[in-house]
Amino acid sequence: MPDIVIDSLTDSIKLVPFLAIIYLFIEWVERDVAIRQKTTNLLKGKTAPLIGSALGVVPQCGFSIVSANLYLAGLIKCGTLIAVMIATSDEALPIILANSTQINHLWTFLVVKVLYATVVGFVVNLFDKSTTKVDLTVATNSKNDGCCHHDVKEKPKDFWSFLLHPVKHTFKVFLYVFIINLAFGSLIYFVGEENVAYFLIAIRPLQPLLATVVGLIPNCASSVILANMFVQDLLPFSATMAGLCANSGLALAVIVKSKKVKQSLKIALIQSGASLLLGYVLLFFGF
Repeated sequence: MPDIVIDSLTDSIKLVPFLAIIYLFIEWVERDVAIRQKTTNLLKGKTAPLIGSALGVVPQCGFSIVSANLYLAGLIKCGTLIAVMIATSDEALPIILANSTQINHLWTFLVVKVLYATVVGFVVNLFDKSTTKVDLTVATNSKNDGCCHHDVKEKPKDFWSFLLHPVKHTFKVFLYVFIINLAFGSLIYFVGEENVAYFLIAIRPLQPLLATVVGLIPNCASSVILANMFVQDLLPFSATMAGLCANSGLALAVIVKSKKVKQSLKIALIQSGASLLLGYVLLFFGF
């Protein structure tokens, strides 16, 4: 049992440098007003779903939260938001990137995500007859639209203030990964690797559905769970894609919090439906 704790801690610590570098970069991007304004303009153009899906693959859920706020303000179309949300993987990419055994799947993962999110976005926009507003002030005046709802408008007092959120976020994800690694390690230790494998094979037809349900949970822990199961070969590519396409960080929570029931249901149904479709198509072809 002590070996499980040590192995889980060692595997989790290996992630820290990758997480820290990525979260420092994201913090800088989120605080750059010029980047935010350009992003808003791009998300209103004819190629908006393509731009949105490209932005969505950036780790964390900052862009999906911004897009959710823009959609609620009537500044972007539904398909554009869906493209961003489907492309978002929250904390999954850094975890896959830091894992040497699954890093070869990263480009496949990114290409499938961007292409699928773009196609779904364009299709949804094709049926969306609503018009968008011209006023973009909401994009630069809204507060607390960082990846964790922290305020990215206020300039940090010094370099240490700038470091505060990336360090906190790195520690939080490290803690999630450690707990999940410990849980999976304990499961295999007490239940047995063969029994776990037999169980996963038995429920294989349900895996995309279950992963989608987990992915819809508006918390970065859900993406950490899915990514960890994937890198430990406990979840196939098809189910992982379904779960991570359904996962958009806190974006869905932002929409639900607006108390616009019809919009919330529409977004949730489109995202979960598209995620399930991709997952089962990939499963049918043996992925």
